[in-house]
Amino acid sequence: MPWQVLRTRSVLDCTPWFHVVADDVALPDGQIIEGFYRIETMDFTMIFPLRADVQVLTLRGYKHGPGKIMYQLPAGYMDRENESPLACAQRELLEETGHIAEEWRALGSLSMDGNRGMGRAHFFLAQGLQAVAAPDSGDLETLVVKWLPVDALRRHWRAGEFDNAAATALIGLALDALAHGA
Repeated sequence: MPWQVLRTRSVLDCTPWFHVVADDVALPDGQIIEGFYRIETMDFTMIFPLRADVQVLTLRGYKHGPGKIMYQLPAGYMDRENESPLACAQRELLEETGHIAEEWRALGSLSMDGNRGMGRAHFFLAQGLQAVAAPDSGDLETLVVKWLPVDALRRHWRAGEFDNAAATALIGLALDALAHGA
């Protein structure tokens, strides 16, 4: 049974990036927990872009959270009003890589942290890629496009070089979908 939220207090509001709240909750057994902290963030999309020659478009660049240069997949926040996950994924693929895709397949969405929230990641497999523009993310990041054959991507993934839970999940989902034609 769901917990009953009795009260929610704002602890730290850094909207739109994150908002820390403390919920006072009643558990199904009647126990009251004061100050169960959650972190509210924007949902985001992440894309597994696959070219016809079975090469995956990845990005390599610095991420300040872990403080290192690493492999990444195109991704971005759903920061536009009423933007669907698919529309966000299509926008982010174009902005970050200069590519569009003919075929899009939703691979699901996941909560980033079952206890704290942290927004939802919406995952997509994009195929039939076509370069139509120069990348222009407008972000602070400097990202380099790196094409990886699926086998090389799998090795980097297993070696932990995609140091991001969402990318790790998406790669597993995409490899599974490709292997099973689902």
